[in-house]
Amino acid sequence: MIPTFVNFDVEPAGFQRDQTSWRGFREWVDLVDGIRRELADRTGRSPRFGWYFRMDPQIATVHGDAAYAARRFTDLVEHLEEQGDVFGMHVHPLRWSDEQQLWVHDLADHDWMAHCIQTAHAAYTDFFGIPPVRFRGGGGFLDEELVEVIDRLGVRVDLTLEPGFQWPAHQLRTEVDVSPCVGSSVDCSTAPRAVYRPSVHDFRRPDATGGRRVVMVPLSASARMPEKPAWWRVARALRHPRGRRARVVRPASRWPSPTFFWDLLAAEAGSARKSHISLAVRADPLAGAGAARAAALLRALPAHALAGRLDCSDPCTEAPQLV
Repeated sequence: MIPTFVNFDVEPAGFQRDQTSWRGFREWVDLVDGIRRELADRTGRSPRFGWYFRMDPQIATVHGDAAYAARRFTDLVEHLEEQGDVFGMHVHPLRWSDEQQLWVHDLADHDWMAHCIQTAHAAYTDFFGIPPVRFRGGGGFLDEELVEVIDRLGVRVDLTLEPGFQWPAHQLRTEVDVSPCVGSSVDCSTAPRAVYRPSVHDFRRPDATGGRRVVMVPLSASARMPEKPAWWRVARALRHPRGRRARVVRPASRWPSPTFFWDLLAAEAGSARKSHISLAVRADPLAGAGAARAAALLRALPAHALAGRLDCSDPCTEAPQLV
C-alpha cells in the first residue's frame, strides 16, 4: 500500500478579491463525499483526507475572526470529523500595504511570518480545543525560520515542501488571483522527495537521528512531465544543464488526461523503496478552471488501477514510519 495524503487548502477564493467567498469549501466536501464512497467500495477501506484552514492575520482582519471558516462551516467540520478526516492550519503571510493598496505576501520579515503562524496556531487551538499538529504553508514557501517556528510549536508534520520549486521574487500568481511578494523563497531543488526529518541547520537536509521533531512530507514531484515543444525543452536544458529537474505534480495544472496523471504518480511511487503520494488542492469554487481540472482528476481516481494501492490516511500516523 502507498501512504497517500490528499490535502485541501480551505481559503477564500482570492488574495485580493473574493476574500469573503468560501463557497468552494462546501462544493469540495460534497464532491469528496462521492469520491470517498467510490474508493471505499473499490478498496474496502474508507479513505481519510486532510483539510487545512486559513486562519492567518488576513482572515482575522477581513472577517474579524481568524477561525472564521471553521466557525462559519461548523456543520461541514463536524461532518468531516465523522468521516475520519483530519485538520491542520494553512498560512499565507499576507500583509496589507498602504502604499500599494493591496495585500502583499511578505517573505522578507521573519517576525511577521512567525506572527502569522502564531495567529493561526492560537485560532486553531481555540476552535478545536487542541493545538494543530499538521501544517501547510501558503504557496510552497519555506525557510529555516519558518521550520523552526512550527517545530517549536509542536507541529508534527509539514506538508508544504515543493521539491524543485522556487517562488518568483515579485509575485505569487494563481488562476484565481495575483499577489505581490516582498522577498524571495529558498531554493528547494536539492531537498529530498521522500519523507524525512530535517537537520536543525538546513531544513533541506535529512537528519534522522539528530534532526528536528517535525517530519517533512514533500508534495509529489516528477521529472516525467508531459512533452513540451522543442523550443521549451532547449531553453530548459540551457537553464538546467545537469538534467531535468523534478516539478511538483499539481492536480490543478493542465494534464493530457486523468489516466496520464494517475499513471505518472503510479510510476513515481513505484520507483522508490519508501514511497508516498502527497497532493495539494485549493478548495476553490468548482466553476474555476483550475478547480475543475483538479475535480476531474479526483473523480477519475476510483476507476484507475492505482486506487487499489492507495492508503489515504493521516500523515501524523503514517509519515513518521517512512523516515
